[in-house]
Amino acid sequence: LPMALLDSGPYDFGALSPAECKTRFQDFLMRWHNKEIEEILEELDNTMYYGLAINVSLLLDFDQVLCTLLTGHAQHFLLIFDEALIAAQRDLMEGHPQQSLMSVKLL
Repeated sequence: LPMALLDSGPYDFGALSPAECKTRFQDFLMRWHNKEIEEILEELDNTMYYGLAINVSLLLDFDQVLCTLLTGHAQHFLLIFDEALIAAQRDLMEGHPQQSLMSVKLL
């Protein structure tokens, strides 16, 4: 992402690395979308695409900078969000009693 885009607005976006954004997105997903992710993991068809509706108000309350990045620079940050969603699936699966019936869905 060009630095000119990251430096625009009231936030210092350049201070957040992609890895830090991924961690913050993952924290958000684990806190607010745990159940929906678990339901996706339990789906049997690995060839389907499964959606996850994100409440922007919750994301804004959780992390204002992250929400601004996602909504203002979606093309770049949706890729990082997808990585965070895959990581959240793996975290939820680990040690889950139904783990043998679950599979990570790539988005």
